[in-house]
Amino acid sequence: MSLFNVWVSPTKAMVIVDTEVKAQDGRYFEGSKMLTLPHANIVVAARGNTLFLSTLFSLLHVAQCTRCDDFEALMFSALKTTTDQLKTLEQTFAFKHSIYDNEVALVGYSHYYGGMHCVAYESRDETGFTAQEISDAYYAPWDESWGPAPTGFPTPGIARAIASEQMADLLQMHPDKPFGGRLLLAELTREDIKVCTGSPLTGRALNQPPGPRIWEAGAAL
Repeated sequence: MSLFNVWVSPTKAMVIVDTEVKAQDGRYFEGSKMLTLPHANIVVAARGNTLFLSTLFSLLHVAQCTRCDDFEALMFSALKTTTDQLKTLEQTFAFKHSIYDNEVALVGYSHYYGGMHCVAYESRDETGFTAQEISDAYYAPWDESWGPAPTGFPTPGIARAIASEQMADLLQMHPDKPFGGRLLLAELTREDIKVCTGSPLTGRALNQPPGPRIWEAGAAL
């Protein structure tokens, strides 16, 4: 499982993810764990199964919605549909990473709340997803041994520093998990999304030889 952090204030939001993905055969490569819906000014970030994020994003892309509130209203249905579709592929691909172990964040401007808004969805087993509205900060994951998670809305530089330290600690705790690569940072307002790519932090995913590879179903992100 990877990391994604979200910070929310009434006028702006920020999302940060790493880029390292682990293939079914154990290779590491780079991928996007955060996707945008520019027509609705929304960011969707995830950790778990790559095919889950891809399938969910495809459903949201054709949802005929342009507001964050409308996407939020259909998220549970979209998450269930995504899970059901992956169930039909589970035996074919023999996923090493569970199709039920996923976290998703939906971030955008809410007309209902009159400000930037985030809802985090989490599933660990077949019972399905739970939802949590985020009013300040959300760190996925955050280990209790690190003490209280930071509060308040940071600068982009501090957000990167938090994620870098978080990633280093996670790699020490779980060296075989996909934590690493580079950091991607998205800054959102009501009318704008800006995405920036940071410098490399770890080399496992970045040192793969160039060239196309076969589509990787069920990789862990």
